[in-house]
Amino acid sequence: RSPERVRGLVLANPGGLDRADGLAGAACRLMAGFFAAGARGTRWFPGAFALYYRFVLPGRPAAAQRARIVAAAREVAPVLAQAWTSFATPEADLRSLVPRVACPVLVAWARRDPVLRLRRNLAAIRRFPRVTLETFDAGHAPFLEAPEAFEASLERFLQSLPREPAVPARS
Repeated sequence: RSPERVRGLVLANPGGLDRADGLAGAACRLMAGFFAAGARGTRWFPGAFALYYRFVLPGRPAAAQRARIVAAAREVAPVLAQAWTSFATPEADLRSLVPRVACPVLVAWARRDPVLRLRRNLAAIRRFPRVTLETFDAGHAPFLEAPEAFEASLERFLQSLPREPAVPARS
């Protein structure tokens, strides 16, 4: 909305770039139902939530953050249910906006993400006019699971940014 204020954009395993098909919709509904069960206080949810996060954030460097997330299972379940419900709406499809992003974009992708698959998002990623794609040996959150590699990539990207935003400020 205000491109004149943006020098660069960093996206880590972003949603909204996958094609909206039956598979994506079914996955979103399934996940929304899973987290809705937790929001209702279903007895089995904390254990299943812990397994899910072990699957999504398997890297050893993410262990402390994973433990904090798992400890807050019942608290975050309603937020996650709402998020996954929103992912299946037409407004969640951001692909049409991609070519209009004028600033440099760093897309940091965890190669082993079991939910967001790079191959399903690659076409949209390639449509950013000024994109750098970096992949990491991680499950979903490269900044948690491969922090040193992510930090080095982020530093390179930040150093490469222009001093001014890509779009001049409006008068």
